Amino acid sequence: MPAFLVETADDPVSRVDGSDMAVVFAATAADAKAMAQAKFSGDGNASWGAATVTEVIADPDLEGWRLRVRVAAPAGGPNVLDETYTGIASDAIDDMGAGIEALIDATGLTALYTDATQVLIVATGSGTDDLGDHTMLVEMLPPLALSAEPVAVPGFVTAQSDEGTDTDDLDCTFSADAYVVPNLVATGKQA
Repeated sequence: MPAFLVETADDPVSRVDGSDMAVVFAATAADAKAMAQAKFSGDGNASWGAATVTEVIADPDLEGWRLRVRVAAPAGGPNVLDETYTGIASDAIDDMGAGIEALIDATGLTALYTDATQVLIVATGSGTDDLGDHTMLVEMLPPLALSAEPVAVPGFVTAQSDEGTDTDDLDCTFSADAYVVPNLVATGKQA
């Protein structure tokens, strides 16, 4: 069932009990507006009847999202790898995995992303890729418009293997393509 953001005009007259927006689960935009009117009846009814209604959807597009992979030497040593791929229009999780694979390959490591399993191998543990005993941090960061500070969304990465023996793979598994990309649509203040 869809959700709708119902917003009245941004002025004190339109606010009812301090509220000028509501999130309503309903089958249609008209039903969502009617529910807001019912909740805030009386003087505010006209404001809610003229409200703007926008369907809230989970957007699978990862444009602007950043996939960052860092590998640090054992015992807290310096980073031996720090690469970030930034999603472009229509990128899905598989596109992000392929994009970071190309960036890691360009550093001389042998990365491999497999879209059937959503597994990214950062280092294969073969010769120059003997980094399996290193610490790895894989993060999916929201677009910079949301926050200039790196705040990872943990649901994108479901598993990772690091800090084993030097010849082990460094790898991680991403959520399936059906993973619902978080979408912040409104903020407000509790009454």
